[in-house]
Amino acid sequence: MSNNPFEKPVEEQSPYSTPYDTNAPGVPESIPTGVMVCAIIGLILGLLGLLGSCSGTAMLFASDLFINVLPDEESKEAMKKMLSIQFLPALVQSVVGLVASLLLVVASIGCLTRKPWGADWMRLAMMACILSGLISLGVNIWTTVFHADIMSAPNAAQMGEGPAKQVFYFSQVIGMLIIAVSLGFYIFGAIYFGKEKVKGFFERQSDRLRKSQ
Repeated sequence: MSNNPFEKPVEEQSPYSTPYDTNAPGVPESIPTGVMVCAIIGLILGLLGLLGSCSGTAMLFASDLFINVLPDEESKEAMKKMLSIQFLPALVQSVVGLVASLLLVVASIGCLTRKPWGADWMRLAMMACILSGLISLGVNIWTTVFHADIMSAPNAAQMGEGPAKQVFYFSQVIGMLIIAVSLGFYIFGAIYFGKEKVKGFFERQSDRLRKSQ
């Protein structure tokens, strides 16, 4: 027994001073900051990707409606040429983007809810998004380098050939920058969710789930 008059006896010490066991079945472990940030960003990007893929696919198959509202035959013919070049690549982009975005949404929700499969699904989703991003980047570069005249033709009738090309190039550069930034995030996520520290967190969730059953 200590002679210090200011020290409480052991039996009188507050029970809250004793550290709790984070591995106990009833105590949820805090989600690592990196997992939470990646999952939130992934959920936002996944939902935006789903919206973009669905709307893009719908616009491809409803292209005749957009062609019919153009004011003159020259613009209509230019739009038809553009769609004839863009249809197949855009369809592939939309389908791959739809699958990748859906995987990303499911994986992000799984990570935020501490599902044992969260890390594996998130890594798979990141790889799918990398593939989708590379396809989109390749299509953008292909249309910019080889088909700038055709792609800018629908706007040339109203704006003039020079300004129409400038707008086209500007929009393509902005699009490629957005894709490049997204690819950086997906590559980081694929590496991060493969780390032992992150895998260990989800393995502990699996162990806790088995103990609680």
